[in-house]
Amino acid sequence: MTDQIFSSQVISRRWQLARFLSVLIEPSPAIIELPRRRRARMLSALLIITLLLAVISLFLTILDVNPIPKQVNENLVLIDLLAMLGLLGSYGLSRTRFSGAAAIITVVVILLAVFMAVFANPGVGMVLPYITLGVLMGGMFLPPRTTILIFVITVTIISALPLAIPGYPVSDLFVAGFFVLIVSAVVVLGTTLNSLDLEQIEAQSGALLEREASLQEAVQKAQDANRELSSRVNELKQLSAEVSLLSKMSQMLQACQNDAEAKAVIGQFAPQLFPATTGAVYLINASRTYIESIAAWGEASAPLSERIFGPNECWALRRGRAHLVQDQASDLACQHVETNARAAFPSLCVPLMAQGEALGLLHLESEQVSVSLTESQQLLAQSVSEDLSLALANLKLRETLRHQSIRDPLTGLFNRRYFEETFDRELQRAVRNQSALGVIMIDIDFFKRFNDSLGHQAGDVLLHELGTFLRTHIRATDVASRFGGEEFVLLLPETSLGLSVELAEELREGVAALRVPFRGQLLGPVTISVGIAAFPDHGMDIETLLNLAYSALYRAKQEGRNCLMTAYR
Repeated sequence: MTDQIFSSQVISRRWQLARFLSVLIEPSPAIIELPRRRRARMLSALLIITLLLAVISLFLTILDVNPIPKQVNENLVLIDLLAMLGLLGSYGLSRTRFSGAAAIITVVVILLAVFMAVFANPGVGMVLPYITLGVLMGGMFLPPRTTILIFVITVTIISALPLAIPGYPVSDLFVAGFFVLIVSAVVVLGTTLNSLDLEQIEAQSGALLEREASLQEAVQKAQDANRELSSRVNELKQLSAEVSLLSKMSQMLQACQNDAEAKAVIGQFAPQLFPATTGAVYLINASRTYIESIAAWGEASAPLSERIFGPNECWALRRGRAHLVQDQASDLACQHVETNARAAFPSLCVPLMAQGEALGLLHLESEQVSVSLTESQQLLAQSVSEDLSLALANLKLRETLRHQSIRDPLTGLFNRRYFEETFDRELQRAVRNQSALGVIMIDIDFFKRFNDSLGHQAGDVLLHELGTFLRTHIRATDVASRFGGEEFVLLLPETSLGLSVELAEELREGVAALRVPFRGQLLGPVTISVGIAAFPDHGMDIETLLNLAYSALYRAKQEGRNCLMTAYR
């Protein structure tokens, strides 16, 4: 137990001594650079040992170990004192503001001491220790192996002096040996400090390299994150632009009143939504026998706009879901794509579905064979198809409702309410333009006989055929309406009384030649009675013109039917 306490006390004392020596050689915190701190530390250690050496040399000179003349001894004492002052100044300079000047001043002080020693005592014994010290001080700033080599050479030279110089004084050899021991301590201390500093520098360099590598990795990650963020920002900008365009297109489609307006809207927005593609929007006809293009865009859109094909030629319409073909060698292409000159290009077909019914098709093709359709383009195509489907379905529903509101379901002609609204509008236009307007009232002769003998179904067939006949034998500007029962009325804008009579006669003759098939037999002959009135010949308002035309029709029936009469003036 006592040995352990004694050992711990010794270790503690050594540690305190080491800390004291470390404090003596530690440079000022003002010296920040690592190489300068290392050299300042080494120079401070060397100057402390040199000061100790100068003190010992001063004592040896005072004790006159090597007997010399008194005047020379006094000069050497003065030289040692001056050298000590110079070394103290250099020590203070090396610790506070180490620079190349501190090392130069130290070397100059030692060289002056050497030259003054030689001048005071030309004996070889007093010169060699200072020369050795100067050489070793230069070696202190060299790598450890070089310093040891210089030390070995110096010791060898000093050891060989007695053999090389006859009569070499033993006292000088004793002094030289003393200096050899001191220099050995200097070399060991310098080499150790240098090695430790080099290890510390290498460790710090390794840490700096690792830190630099980690910083570079962090910078690379930051750059990758920045690029990814920029890419996401661009994607969000593109998505925002697409959503804005899609919203505008949906609003415009909802405001469309007919197919022509819807086609114009699709033709305007589709190229903006799919700028890097060639594509087209197709609609299925009413009889669902073929599909035709209503809008096409892109560099090679001409073949797509001219394409007409059957619904069964597209896998998307068959399956009721999108069909993507990125590589024709591995994917099954649609028939309408296989017959296209751009069959090898990646393509996408998206059906336009509404309430389980296919209304049409959205078709996209890549501009280049090697460029596939991206996922964002596919998702956008799905969104566009949904909006198009909804808009076209609403447009179709509105058209159906409008047709039902203004058309007679049996004959397909306009109903009486639509006729009265149109009559009022056309009459005002005729008054404003000072043009003519003809009115023809038609009634089927003996219609009740058809119903009584063959049934109401035969009468309905006859009414339907007569409505078809009237639609196909009047002008596009004329309006044919079912006025009620078996009575019909025609409105003829910009038509004089004479032209109205000619048209009425043509219609009467055409109906007389009409044969309507019903259950394997022909209904007929069918005849009509016609009453005619015209603006401004017979009146200036709707009620007057209709009453006069009806009166003329009544007189035609009284005259034997199958004839026409004009209103009285």
